[in-house]
Amino acid sequence: MINIRTLDLNLLKVFEAVYAQGSISRAAPSLHMTQPAVSLALKRLRQAVGDDLFIRAPRGMKPTHRADEIAGPVHEALALLGEALEQGEQFDPVASKRVFKIAFGRYGELDLLPRILRSLDRQATCIGVDSVLDASQTGVQLVAAGDIDGCFDFVKPDHPQVEYCAFGAEKLVVITRKNHPRLQGSVSVDQYFSERHVVMSFGDARREMLEGFMASQGGHRNIVAAVTQYLAAPPVVMQSDAIATVPHRMATFEGFAQSLQILPLPFPIPPLSTYLLWHRSRSADPGWRWLRDHILALR
Repeated sequence: MINIRTLDLNLLKVFEAVYAQGSISRAAPSLHMTQPAVSLALKRLRQAVGDDLFIRAPRGMKPTHRADEIAGPVHEALALLGEALEQGEQFDPVASKRVFKIAFGRYGELDLLPRILRSLDRQATCIGVDSVLDASQTGVQLVAAGDIDGCFDFVKPDHPQVEYCAFGAEKLVVITRKNHPRLQGSVSVDQYFSERHVVMSFGDARREMLEGFMASQGGHRNIVAAVTQYLAAPPVVMQSDAIATVPHRMATFEGFAQSLQILPLPFPIPPLSTYLLWHRSRSADPGWRWLRDHILALR
């Protein structure tokens, strides 16, 4: 059994860095250590844990099953410890050069990110914002793992480690190309369901929920294409007779508006809500609290 009272916490920092980088050589600079020093620290931790933790692989170090098991708890414990030690410290946004990692999504990069950066410029801060996109993980997954500071999503999270608050709500509209052969000025319920639709691939659960709502309005959409990002919908509509249902702000983006016709939906539909999400451990982080409150002020 490991005696936590005699365990050097610096060994856990080394473990976290090697696990994240997948390589001793890449982890060493981030730790401000030499490669031999990192190797020695790993050796000490292996002896304490009683497991190899990492196995040499062609492209670096592959974690063992035991390493995968402890990686999450180690990351969270170190984060909580760091935040506990920093509590009470003042965060100076003008002097800070911290770079916050936020998953905006493609739509958010075009809409939210510029608004946030303009606001930060007015504050004369040195803060940076790194927009994170990961094809293999959702923003919620990255937040839950503690890999990023926050993310925006259209769905409330269902994860014990993730906190959230409402950011805003946006009405949905129908878009068509300017010279659509059948739709000019308005669209009826019958026309809406008879036209071909470009839709967003939300995943099966979200799609079923949305299609269930559509069925309650009297029909089913004739889907001609499902795109993986919102920003692909307007260009497809602009070059075809298909229509799409999108947030109003997107329909008015520069570059889209001149080629699109924006029509009201022919039936009532709830606005599209947006949520700001973050790991619960970030709630005690003065820097994140400042940025979060600053972002929420943009609502």
